[in-house]
Amino acid sequence: MFSLNGNFISSISAQGRGAEEYLQISDFDINPKTRAISILDPGKKKVIDYTFNSEYLSDFEVNIWAKEFKYLETENCLLRVFTTKASKLVDGEDKGHDIYVYDSNHNLIHSDLEFSQALSIGLGNGITLSNTGEGIKYQKPNSNIVYAIKDKETSIDKIIGFDYGVLSGDEIENAFFKGKKILDEYVYNLIYFESINWVYTLFMFDTKPYIGLFNKKSKESILYKEQKDPSCGCGITLNIKGVNNDSFIFETEMQKLEGMVNILDPDQTKCYNPEIFNEVEKMDMISNPILVLVDFE
Repeated sequence: MFSLNGNFISSISAQGRGAEEYLQISDFDINPKTRAISILDPGKKKVIDYTFNSEYLSDFEVNIWAKEFKYLETENCLLRVFTTKASKLVDGEDKGHDIYVYDSNHNLIHSDLEFSQALSIGLGNGITLSNTGEGIKYQKPNSNIVYAIKDKETSIDKIIGFDYGVLSGDEIENAFFKGKKILDEYVYNLIYFESINWVYTLFMFDTKPYIGLFNKKSKESILYKEQKDPSCGCGITLNIKGVNNDSFIFETEMQKLEGMVNILDPDQTKCYNPEIFNEVEKMDMISNPILVLVDFE
């Protein structure tokens, strides 16, 4: 855990095979009722709750191959929304769905959208769920369709518009490996994330990454092309990891951090904690990747 200006607070380290430990972490969220840190362990097929001091609280099993989850507050209860990474449930003959919703008593109350397997080609960080303050939004992998998830149903919220078609998963494979699609006629590897006032998209077109932003208040769109690091001429890609209020959280590769910071704030006047520039200069190639909080407004 870090403060908003980047100061280290504490950490959770409970990896293991014990009853109160996790094997691995595929996602986590903060329980808005208890303020516990809930860790999704796909190995144990459990959600495990810890305090901010790394103390075990409780856990519950999920009978799906979950890869991602978010809390959803409603008027009646606190729900847990999951996306899946496999086409079958652990038990039974169900072919599986993209979305599963559990209630506060850990009962499955809703599943929807026939399972679709996303291909891991090019860009993509596996993030499909956004908590916008208005509920949970879900981007169906390899599509421009965004769904709104409620306690009893999942419905289409928006279709992200492009001047070109969007390649689905099987079409991406045909384009890259079989030459059946022309890449300068389609958008592909689309990543969507939404905050309170902004919609963010990262996508590929003609083998190049682009960033598209839409301001929900002004209804204006902004398009950023791939940025170049002047030190090496290589591309700088902002890989989104989450949202804090109306700011986006990006992860940068360690060897490109200095180039990315220089592009985002070349005059070193916009950063909330300017001491980061001194830290960047001291970093070596084996330093950990950095999370950067970016407010495009």
